[in-house]
Amino acid sequence: MSYKNIEYLMSGAFEWVNEWDPLKGGQFIHTSLDGGEINLRVGDICHDGMYYRALKLMHIVIPDAKRELGLYSFFIHRLEDKAYGFGAIWHDRVENHFLIERHSRYKLKRRGNSFYKILGEPHPKHLAAGISWLHPVMVGHFQ
Repeated sequence: MSYKNIEYLMSGAFEWVNEWDPLKGGQFIHTSLDGGEINLRVGDICHDGMYYRALKLMHIVIPDAKRELGLYSFFIHRLEDKAYGFGAIWHDRVENHFLIERHSRYKLKRRGNSFYKILGEPHPKHLAAGISWLHPVMVGHFQ
């Protein structure tokens, strides 16, 4: 699917999150014709010995001409609102000073350069035994 600009790409990402189905795949990786990029994935994180299905924000690029419009902050905020069907949200490798301050202000937990928020319930016990039926548990990477 081709997206003509970052706004359409964001809209596509919101739809993907709203309609996420394990049978359709666990990632949304697309670019827009104006240079925008969004890489979202679904996987598991471990928190206090429990495993949560997480929406993972891996990489987001706002085109240079649109960086002062507040699109990045809007996108992150809307994704957090829409991610309540997941047990957690994970912001991978956050290096943006503005986002680090924002995540700290909104009390997201920090692991290295990543931030996360627990939104819901962990997996049922039979899935938390090692590997979920959808995605391998990335225990070493996310602890």
